[in-house]
Amino acid sequence: MSSKLGKGAKLSAKRREEFLKMTAGRNITQLDTERAAAHLVESTGSTSIPPPTTSDEQVTLNTIKDMLLELTEKVNRMERKISEMDKRMIEGLNLSNETKYIKIQLKEAAEEYLIENESDFYESMEDIQWNVFYEDKLAKP
Repeated sequence: MSSKLGKGAKLSAKRREEFLKMTAGRNITQLDTERAAAHLVESTGSTSIPPPTTSDEQVTLNTIKDMLLELTEKVNRMERKISEMDKRMIEGLNLSNETKYIKIQLKEAAEEYLIENESDFYESMEDIQWNVFYEDKLAKP
């Protein structure tokens, strides 16, 4: 995490340098915040910044900020619940493994039945009644 902060600090310092270079060509010597800080030192003779006063606007802004944070938390909770429901639905609908297992079971059962009844199967194919039925009903278009 400290490496991310280090990168962020480097990027912001680099951006500030680039901004100062851009503003230097336009004869802007100080940024607004720097100008305000210099004015504060000149007017009060102190480098300490006075605490901000709480006005009705600030109270309203803080209230709105708190409400937005609450809404963000609620939205995040709802998104987590929806994603959990999606996962459960996907798991419930994912029958591919179960279907494969059932197909394997059916295949094994059919193979066992054919192996056990192979002689009966061929004997029934030689049965004249079956051949007549096949020729009369199934072979004709």
